[in-house]
Amino acid sequence: MRTQVHKVTWYMLHYGGATPKRHYCLANSPHVAGLWVDKLRNWKQQLEKLKASGKAKSLVIKYIDKGGKKRWKGSKLLRSSENYPPRFGLRLVDLWHRLSSEKYGMPALPKEVPPAHELEAMLETAHLQEAKATPQRELVNKSVAEAETQPASEEELLKLGLGGSDDGSVKGKTRVTNRIMAMWRGGQLDGDMAMQLLGLQLTTGSSSATSNLEAGEENALKAKLRRLCEPKKNGQLQVPQWLHDQWKNGDHMAMAKQLAQCNFDKEAFIKFKEKSLTKNDKTVSDLEMGWYSRDDMLKVLKWNTKKIDGAIKCCEQDQANLVRRCAYGGDDEYYVRVRETGNRQHEKISSEVTRENAQEPEMDCTASLPDVSASDADQVETRLRATTAGTVVATSQANRSKDTFRKYIDSVLQKSAKIRGLIGDLRKNYCEDEHAKKSIEALDQDLATLDNEYNTLSEHMAKGEQDDFNPEWFGNLMVGKGSRGKDESIDFHVAH
Repeated sequence: MRTQVHKVTWYMLHYGGATPKRHYCLANSPHVAGLWVDKLRNWKQQLEKLKASGKAKSLVIKYIDKGGKKRWKGSKLLRSSENYPPRFGLRLVDLWHRLSSEKYGMPALPKEVPPAHELEAMLETAHLQEAKATPQRELVNKSVAEAETQPASEEELLKLGLGGSDDGSVKGKTRVTNRIMAMWRGGQLDGDMAMQLLGLQLTTGSSSATSNLEAGEENALKAKLRRLCEPKKNGQLQVPQWLHDQWKNGDHMAMAKQLAQCNFDKEAFIKFKEKSLTKNDKTVSDLEMGWYSRDDMLKVLKWNTKKIDGAIKCCEQDQANLVRRCAYGGDDEYYVRVRETGNRQHEKISSEVTRENAQEPEMDCTASLPDVSASDADQVETRLRATTAGTVVATSQANRSKDTFRKYIDSVLQKSAKIRGLIGDLRKNYCEDEHAKKSIEALDQDLATLDNEYNTLSEHMAKGEQDDFNPEWFGNLMVGKGSRGKDESIDFHVAH
């Protein structure tokens, strides 16, 4: 659909403005030309007369800067001159009935508006049962197949990157797009599924809408993380200091995704962040150590004064093991490390770090010298590897199981909330209608069924958190062995 655009320009001084500012307007009605009054003539002489009479408003102040150049800056009256004069508003009121008479660009109303009882019939118990037993994607495809032909608006075409295209294939895809957008506005389809279907159907369209949506979701996640980790106005923190420092210096997007995985629960997020990957450093070293006094460090080891003071301070922290009186008299002797050589092997293991205090314990700079043989060290390493084997695989499987189950619970809760809202609307607007009362009773039964389902799922979730969402728990859940000791098969189509 092509619409002719009309452009008109005028000066606001015609309507009593403070200065002859030039304005323009674009409209799809030729009546907008009524804003043009006449050519602006003798406006300089008019301003001179106003200045002579003292009625002219000085909107700018002229001055010369330090470099000798002329400069202008706005006065206190400049902001008031930006308001439209009353005469211009009255002119728009006079033209309004002509501008709105043609109604270019407004969608046409349907010839027959269906009555309320027909709309309620779409939400009968049979339809709800069908929607419950049918996967969401199949239900959407069925509704799309039954969609009627209706032209898309220019705004929707521009959003989808299809404006100005006359391709016949685009028209068919536009009908599908209109149907999906109508279901999204009506609450029958969530935003993620709508964008996924739009991306699958409109393969020739622009992906700017999807990228903009993803960017908006990322910004929203970062904003929630910022509100959680930033100090309040009174300076208090909602999270521990170590987590605030990690947010300040870390990857905001990665932390925001972790917060979303914890369902935006602050306590769960803090516990999740306390789990970190620690480094297991295995070092095979040859240490050359000995007992040296201060004079020996200076003359024999050729150390400078700063290094000697540091070594003595470090040894004094463990005087029982690292400081002794010289057997032949004289100064105290210190057990210091002269040289260390060897190979260092580095590997990662997954472990859980428990924070008991807000402050990290200080690292002891002295080296403990336990009497451990090489065979004992090999046995410790073997036990450590056996304990941590398969940790990464089990963690990834647990995360997938947890995410899948959490999405399913969220979908059940979302449908329950929609039915509650529908029941409230029916009771508010059609409380006297007999058909509406029957529909409310049927919806109450379905709502009770969903509530029972949600309670069962919550028990499964608690059981999964207790078992760390291991594969055995997820397998029992899929075959129908519930926590109540009876068969409870669960369909995960909605979550997908």
